[in-house]
Amino acid sequence: MKASEVIYKDKFSQEDGPDKVLAGIGKLVNDNMAVVLQSADTVLVVVRLGDAAVEVHAYTVDSGLRLMSALKVLIEKLKNSDIQVAYIADPRDAQMLQVLKMNDLRVTPSDRPQYQWMITR
Repeated sequence: MKASEVIYKDKFSQEDGPDKVLAGIGKLVNDNMAVVLQSADTVLVVVRLGDAAVEVHAYTVDSGLRLMSALKVLIEKLKNSDIQVAYIADPRDAQMLQVLKMNDLRVTPSDRPQYQWMITR
């Protein structure tokens, strides 16, 4: 499945309006402010904030072991980058936070008010 299809079908995109979500991501990518990473039917949108910091949004239609495997691949890509901290504004899926913690990432309350969580190495 293409990244745009995953984003469109994601349960949270459906709640927020998938056309609006895709348009926003498209603008960020076109402006070189974001990249889209994909593994299986899970997509990570990584938005640059500066100073080795990013904002991360996950979209998926995967579940169970397939989701955990896909996230592990995407997390490794982030770990192998220059990123030092990733911020999550609205982690509506508690399973995602658990997977992050299981992959040796420190998930703590954010030091920026507009984000709920931050992930550090």
